Amino acid sequence: MFLASIAMRATGVSLHPFMRQGCPQNINSSMWGIWIDGRDSGGGSSAYGEAYGQKVMPALQMVYDTPFENELKVAVFMKIKEHLGVPWRGYDNPVHYEVGPCHESALPKTRVKEIMSTVSVVNAEYLPFQGESEDGYANAIQKLFAIYSNAISSRPPVGEALNHMGVLIQNLAYLHPLSDANGRSRLLLLQYLLRQQGISCGTMMYNNNKNVYFDTVLDIVGKIHEGISMYNDAFSSGFSVNPWATPEAVDKVTSHCSTYAHPWDDDLVQCWQTMINGGNAGTSPMRSSQCM
Repeated sequence: MFLASIAMRATGVSLHPFMRQGCPQNINSSMWGIWIDGRDSGGGSSAYGEAYGQKVMPALQMVYDTPFENELKVAVFMKIKEHLGVPWRGYDNPVHYEVGPCHESALPKTRVKEIMSTVSVVNAEYLPFQGESEDGYANAIQKLFAIYSNAISSRPPVGEALNHMGVLIQNLAYLHPLSDANGRSRLLLLQYLLRQQGISCGTMMYNNNKNVYFDTVLDIVGKIHEGISMYNDAFSSGFSVNPWATPEAVDKVTSHCSTYAHPWDDDLVQCWQTMINGGNAGTSPMRSSQCM
């Protein structure tokens, strides 16, 4: 029934209200591939440390338990923020002093123009339009959610709906509203959105963090799509295996790396290493020059 609904949505046919019963509703530790990037799946469920999963699991369960509404409300993001236990960001936006310089020095101008064509939360200097305060963040998120809700209100086909999700996820990254766990907050929200729109039960992406700053929306959507396929493989096995960590995954990883490799990757890695000064690497370009 769920796959049939996806097929209907893909052709633009009206979709019946999404039935959550078709998806897993209870989180367990065997589902770790949802929050451990495929690139790090070789490290198993503890690839980011035991505490990581212990914090994300209940937050993801909360996401699964959150009722769907016609409009995406800030309250959903606030619940994610509270479950992750992080405050609003109280320091300068690292997008200004980390991402901006690497866009300028490492990427072709045409690439930067394409990336930034869908970013609305920062100006040409990569500084935020809204005040960096609790109210400023909440207002900016509310505006992004309202734009997204309006865009998907007509129940567009899957490709178009995913594009709007990509724009939303991209702008949340550039807003960088939390002091920590911004990548996790976006990942959790994405799981909610995919279910809310009846597109998928979830996504298990190869890299779902700071690469977002160097991806176009088309790239972001492609990686979400790829992650949906991997989630479906994991779901079909009852999450007994992580499809990114099996011997058979070599071809999929090779395909991923080939698809998202760029001539400027080495320059980007070098810039990123300089900008972060050995600090918050995350799942970022410096971890793998050939596989963004």
